[in-house]
Amino acid sequence: MRDLDSAKHKQLRDAIVQAFPTKGALHQLIFYSTGKGLDRITIDGNIEDMVFNVIRWTEAQGCTDDLVNEAFKENEGNPALIRFRQEVWEPLVQAEKVALPQPSPPIKTPSDKIDLSEGVFLQNPMTNSVANNDAITLYYSYADEDARWLRLLQKQLSVLRRRGDITEWHRGMIELGEDEDAKRVRHLNEAQMIILLISPDFMITERTYYESEHAMRRHEAEGTVVIPIIVRPTADWRDTTFGKLQALPRTEKAIAEYSEAAREKILLEVATSVRNIVQNLRAKRL
Repeated sequence: MRDLDSAKHKQLRDAIVQAFPTKGALHQLIFYSTGKGLDRITIDGNIEDMVFNVIRWTEAQGCTDDLVNEAFKENEGNPALIRFRQEVWEPLVQAEKVALPQPSPPIKTPSDKIDLSEGVFLQNPMTNSVANNDAITLYYSYADEDARWLRLLQKQLSVLRRRGDITEWHRGMIELGEDEDAKRVRHLNEAQMIILLISPDFMITERTYYESEHAMRRHEAEGTVVIPIIVRPTADWRDTTFGKLQALPRTEKAIAEYSEAAREKILLEVATSVRNIVQNLRAKRL
């Protein structure tokens, strides 16, 4: 997901307005790119305001790439979109390709030990030697304001998900009419790995406070893997029950504090650490 400054944000808004000038056309674009109805994202109003709200929403959710790519696909001949692609989007994509670093080499560590109080370790790349029915169950605990960071992390873990190495659950998967509390408790109790996306909103939200406390009780009683990931600068998180655990990134500098190009590297390193712990947990079942 690429961050847009105010000028590029306005260029994207104007391009979408010109390419999709009616609410019906805009609704189809949003549905095909995000799976959401237009009325779920913005209130009714003039088309410029609605497109502005849509872009802001996709930025918060980490899916601006999906919106832009679908717009190119649906109306590839529109002059405004062509200009936006040539002047803004393609240079951003190219800059990321040039800046994207190689992943750090794995650290050799005994495969039968995970000690999150001492640190999250890296291992050799995963293999497909373990059957898919040995998937590790992940639970993501996050504040609604941090949905963007959840999506970015899930993108980095998409290969593990697709080949059946992990199954994931978070509250965004709750269907209309389901008992949210019952669902959360059940999945918290079943998870073999619980990931906490730490931010000021995480710290202040009662739901995530309960989830982190529950996670730590399981960590201490059953050895359940709990991984704090610092997504935004957060005061005093070390004074919490999970503060004794090694967090990611390993530098404990929040992911949001890095530049866009460096952020991709940090997300890759975080995902690599998670992947290697998944590998370790699956290998122990053999």
